[in-house]
Amino acid sequence: MANFTTVFLSSTAKDLRPWRDAVAEAIAKMAGFHCVRMEDFGALNATPEEASRKGVAESDVFVGLVGHLNGSCPEGSELSFTRIKCEEAKRRQKPRLLFVAHEDFPVSLRLTREETPETIQRQLEFRETVQRERTVDRFLETGNLAADVIAALCKLQT
Repeated sequence: MANFTTVFLSSTAKDLRPWRDAVAEAIAKMAGFHCVRMEDFGALNATPEEASRKGVAESDVFVGLVGHLNGSCPEGSELSFTRIKCEEAKRRQKPRLLFVAHEDFPVSLRLTREETPETIQRQLEFRETVQRERTVDRFLETGNLAADVIAALCKLQT
């Protein structure tokens, strides 16, 4: 049986997909690491929130990419899926490596129109909380982010 570190990778999808894909690809190339993302789950007899919490619980490390968009929320919740997963990792005392989009990070006007003033405010609060609770790294470029995540995972292992 293989011995590996499971990394749960979380971010909003609409705005951060290229960054998320670059990070997942880089982790997949690392010996001894396995990357898990929501899109890898397939069909499950669970709500997306239940599956998210279970995925975090079964992982060794949480890597969060925190952008400017709040993203989707479970029905009846004001918390985004990314925030729920991050808080689940915190609750379970998992190592959390958090990467925050730089203030100059480009976001499509089309995507920002999907956000409400309330969701924008919640995301700003989430970004502030993340930066208060953890030493974070900022990102703009996909390649740099992937390299930074790999470096952080290697530091965590030492």
